[in-house]
Amino acid sequence: MRAFWIVFAFLLTLCLIPVVWSSYNNFMVYRFGTLIEVTIVKLPPSGISSNSKGDMTFLYNNKQFKKVVPGFNDHYIGEKIILKYLKGYENNFLYPNEDGTFVSITAMMMISSAIFGCIYYGYKRQTLRLE
Repeated sequence: MRAFWIVFAFLLTLCLIPVVWSSYNNFMVYRFGTLIEVTIVKLPPSGISSNSKGDMTFLYNNKQFKKVVPGFNDHYIGEKIILKYLKGYENNFLYPNEDGTFVSITAMMMISSAIFGCIYYGYKRQTLRLE
């Protein structure tokens, strides 16, 4: 049973790698990015719910990029909007006031707590109870 918890903690650690990588990229764009003007080419279909999300396609330097946005938005095709961009992080565009580091840090802390809990439980000494 001990091996199960250790392997489970290792698998959780593997799940944490993409979260950390995405958080790092968003932080770099947030901290060092510059404001650019992009042109919207395609918007997600407007949904009934404000929780629905889709890909917004936009042009920057004659190249198309995508950003996940809520399905309920006030933009239109052909509109020029301002986004934050950092060369070398082409897949990470942020709105000027968008800061995804809080959500990322919270997710990393939750997964890290689960990892340490599994490791603790896996290495915990099993005591016999005599009644």
